[in-house]
Amino acid sequence: DGLGLTRYFDAIIISSNIGYLKPRAEIFRAALSALRVRPRDALHIGDSRDDDVRGARAVGMRALQVIHGGPYGEDGRPDVIYHFRDLPRLIARAPKGLYT
Repeated sequence: DGLGLTRYFDAIIISSNIGYLKPRAEIFRAALSALRVRPRDALHIGDSRDDDVRGARAVGMRALQVIHGGPYGEDGRPDVIYHFRDLPRLIARAPKGLYT
């Protein structure tokens, strides 16, 4: 709220309110439930390979890792983005199920 970003989100899940931290499945399931989205229809984006990517995939979500300040798409890994500006291009060219 203090940053004025709340209006951009349909749901905000706070681990201390749920009682679990990532990569526990419960926090991902709480987000899916709040958004009324099936795991296979969700894409989780986070900066931790263990907490975000593995946690999301464990409940059946697609996942991308953001590596802040890295090279601009140099290594060609299909499950990594270095800048959020890469996201639309990456999703548009990806075959269905690439991030599962």
